[in-house]
Amino acid sequence: MQVEAGVLFVDLDETILDGTVNSLSDEELRNRPLHPATMHLLIRAQMLGMPIIMVTRNDEALYERFFNAFPQMRMLFTEVYGGNFSKSGPIESVLRRYNLEAHQAIFIDDTGTERSDVENNTGVLSIHPRDCHQVSFAPLSKERLVENIRKKTTKTTKIERDAERLANVRYRTESLMHQSL
Repeated sequence: MQVEAGVLFVDLDETILDGTVNSLSDEELRNRPLHPATMHLLIRAQMLGMPIIMVTRNDEALYERFFNAFPQMRMLFTEVYGGNFSKSGPIESVLRRYNLEAHQAIFIDDTGTERSDVENNTGVLSIHPRDCHQVSFAPLSKERLVENIRKKTTKTTKIERDAERLANVRYRTESLMHQSL
């Protein structure tokens, strides 16, 4: 499926991680595999400069445990929203902030009710992690993202920080990819 994506939203438990953070000890968590199809899509999105946002029902202590077990994962995410809430709320907020339409976003989650909620309330394409390999996207350029933000706000310093953050994330991802090869 071809998608013009400006932002990628992803769940943590059973989507990035093969398991649930709260059911694993710290050692089990460190040794737990990550979902390869999800990781492949995250890396492709990162290399293309797309913002990647974790939206999880885990509270901060739990997703911080994940980041402590996998410190290299922290730099993949532009933002993290955690807590017991409908995932539609943060997704709608981010879409408005980046001035993106629903068809410019993808949401990955293992839970059917979460995917249905997001699709019904936001219109964002929601897929199961096992279907990540079917996604190909033409991401918005950094310039287009900045222009979308500029249309929404007059805060030049915020726009410049967002552009700089995207450039830094792309650089860090490329460095990480070169180190892993």
